Amino acid sequence: MDRDKISILEDIGRIITESSRPHRTLEKIVELVAGKFNTDVCSVYLLDTDKQSLVLQATVVLRKESIGRVRMSIHEGLTGLVLEEMQPVFVVNPATHPRYNFFEKSGEEIYSTYLGVPLVHLQNPLGVLVVQTVHELRRLTL
Repeated sequence: MDRDKISILEDIGRIITESSRPHRTLEKIVELVAGKFNTDVCSVYLLDTDKQSLVLQATVVLRKESIGRVRMSIHEGLTGLVLEEMQPVFVVNPATHPRYNFFEKSGEEIYSTYLGVPLVHLQNPLGVLVVQTVHELRRLTL
């Protein structure tokens, strides 16, 4: 693992250790990831307690009023697909993908690249980290 990736993991560890408020922790993590990987959007969707839906909990760039309001079934959209498959999903031009799900007023319709990564703790799904870019990329790795 190269030094930059180790540095990011250290930064995330420090954010988690130093934070006392879960919501602010998520905000700092999406800010860090968006900045370090130079993405236009970074969002975290957490699995709701009913285990059947994902809820937007933190985002960089998407409309802040979408936080807590954008909710989808775990069987809906690209973000649900990440959780279903429990592996990263990378899509160029996501609006053309059959699982694309448009949320009005989220502001995400302008993005050309989508990467969703499952968030897992002790083999239990917690949610999905999503990054998006305006300009089309052929490869995006975290």
